[in-house]
Amino acid sequence: MGDTALARSGPAAHVAAMLGVATVYVAAGKLGLHFASLHASATPVWPPAGIALAAVIVLGYRIWPAILAGAFVVNITTAGSVTTSLGNTLEALLGAYLVNRFAGGAGVFERTWNIFAFVVLAGMVSTAVSATIGVRASASADTRSGRTTAPSG
Repeated sequence: MGDTALARSGPAAHVAAMLGVATVYVAAGKLGLHFASLHASATPVWPPAGIALAAVIVLGYRIWPAILAGAFVVNITTAGSVTTSLGNTLEALLGAYLVNRFAGGAGVFERTWNIFAFVVLAGMVSTAVSATIGVRASASADTRSGRTTAPSG
């Protein structure tokens, strides 16, 4: 898991970091939702993904509850779900793990190869996990409510 400043800090600093990350996540999520057009919680731009990824890489895996809390607030106040929040959190954790393991961790932008690995691992692989979970959760909610997301005809 690695030794981070957050892991070495006291409880007050840990709580402050958690509140800070959750607050920034919610603010960025609300901003990102302004770009939603087809569905209230589906947007082509999701700034909290980058914030969550950076938080986990810099502050460590212990920050995950703040990401989950921020995602929960954003999703529950729109058409999202708890499942979507779990997908958002998993995206950050998986992306950070892949970047830490295969792309140089916090020093990811120091070598050209690491940048390419970052784009593939954090920009494509981990985001696909969150998108898949989000679409599945949305489709399940539509099915339970009797709505259809497929065109009729």
